[in-house]
Amino acid sequence: LHGSTPQGRKLGIYRMMGRELAALGYVVLAIDQRGFGQSDNPPDVQDVHSFDYVSDAQNGLSYLESRPDVDAEMLFLIGHSFGGDVAASTAVIDNRIARLVLIGPGRRYMERGGTPDVAGYGYFKRRQMRYMFLWQAIPDDVFQTYRMVLPLESHLDYFAQLDHVPVLLVDGALESEADKDFLQTIFDDMQGEKVYRTLANADHYANVANVGPLIVYDETAVSQLIHEIDTFLMAESD
Repeated sequence: LHGSTPQGRKLGIYRMMGRELAALGYVVLAIDQRGFGQSDNPPDVQDVHSFDYVSDAQNGLSYLESRPDVDAEMLFLIGHSFGGDVAASTAVIDNRIARLVLIGPGRRYMERGGTPDVAGYGYFKRRQMRYMFLWQAIPDDVFQTYRMVLPLESHLDYFAQLDHVPVLLVDGALESEADKDFLQTIFDDMQGEKVYRTLANADHYANVANVGPLIVYDETAVSQLIHEIDTFLMAESD
């Protein structure tokens, strides 16, 4: 699941991940979440149900589950940034997910702009609308209702249980100290099966960038990311 970007699944990091994981034998499904990339916009911005990103992820799982070349007992969900928020929210309610990977999931949501009384709220909301090319403003109550339930920090009770889905947290060494500290604190508070890895000398996008039609990437960072994901997905559960 991709992050907040107009390119959706076609952003360089997701194309690289999909290619490399497919080369390892995984059946990879990358979707454009509603409002991003080539997917339709939410049908009614006045209706909070129009922003049901979790149901889109579940539909993707159902599609994979229906394929004869997919083992329904080995459905994995990977999310980056905003996609990490959606992936975590999906795992909380869908027990078909065997393992969960969260790469640079959204952090410090309430601090950054989760409510109108926070300085960054307006920018945070406008950015989401801009990336979806929405011509109509999302009402504050709708935005707060659907967006506030998605961040990883909203699911601390779930991950404090011993039987939560096995989870891999990944960040980049070049991300802000505040973001890394926040994720480390969440990891420390988690119970059950969990792994935390930091990509050496890597930014939020694992040093992958789009330059016009080209994808420029750091082979070392991408290789480490894929290695960490593959090692975690293939590990025996405790």
